Amino acid sequence: MTDRLANILTLIAISVPEFFVAYILIIIFAIQLAWFPSLATVDSDMGLGTRFYVAFLPALTLTMVVMAHMLRMTRNSVLSIMSTAYIEMAFLKGLTRSRVVAWHALPNALAHRLGGGAQSGLSRRRRRRGRERVRLSGVGQYMVDAVAKRDVPVIQACGLVFAGVFVTLNTLADICAMLANPRLRRRR
Repeated sequence: MTDRLANILTLIAISVPEFFVAYILIIIFAIQLAWFPSLATVDSDMGLGTRFYVAFLPALTLTMVVMAHMLRMTRNSVLSIMSTAYIEMAFLKGLTRSRVVAWHALPNALAHRLGGGAQSGLSRRRRRRGRERVRLSGVGQYMVDAVAKRDVPVIQACGLVFAGVFVTLNTLADICAMLANPRLRRRR
């Protein structure tokens, strides 16, 4: 029952466009409850806490869409792991289904998701940038401008920064995968 409900909710969350989810969140949290502002305008003179407060609803909207994709992929990983021999052995030992999923299948599924999560999130962000335009310029815009001006040292520096961030995120994903899956911590 929980699996079916989660599957239906994630399918709905994936099917509904992001702007519609944002409108619903604005109606609930900004208009009816008046907890957050309906417009996220971040100024340079705002403090860090105020910036987080103002950007909460847009961040929640994007997080809900990404989490729906991640939940569906994690569910598929768990279902594929459930047909393996060690899961069958756990059932033969008399463990309950919830314990088998929580202690045996989910850590292995998370290890697969953590390894590929950084790349899939980056590619999804790249697709989304084609539709949206952010007013604040960052390193990406700086690199695009450098390419237009043919400023090779800046392009190399930006490439080095992007590569460093990519390697750092993948290293953190591997560490999280090792923490989530005890089999990866043992030497072979």
